[in-house]
Amino acid sequence: MVREELHAFSIIPARYEHVPIWRTHGKYRKHMKRGYSKLLYNQRNKDETIMSVIKRLFGEHLMSKLTRTQNRQLSFKCITYNMHRLTNLITLILLSRKPSSRKFTYVTLLLLFLDYNLHANSQQQGRKNKYF
Repeated sequence: MVREELHAFSIIPARYEHVPIWRTHGKYRKHMKRGYSKLLYNQRNKDETIMSVIKRLFGEHLMSKLTRTQNRQLSFKCITYNMHRLTNLITLILLSRKPSSRKFTYVTLLLLFLDYNLHANSQQQGRKNKYF
């Protein structure tokens, strides 16, 4: 099961909220009733949107057959998406500045980029994946 191997948890609300936990059948349904977080469930829209954009930009099919290489290919698509967004941000900032103040913009962009990479690396080190 996904819950035991990957320590995943459900963020989907239980269907019948008015039924008490002691009358709910099933170990996982009881966990869903006890551990439901509205904050996490509301983040689902953002995840769905980002996955939709990635599929639209870079295609929805993976060419790899092995799980390990599929995960790697999906990671590369996510990295490409992040670089695409960062490039659009840099272009927007450069075009919105006056030509005389662009020297300060390059320093700002460099700091932004370094902060972004440090944040992404700290998140990747926090999670472990057995396929990489």
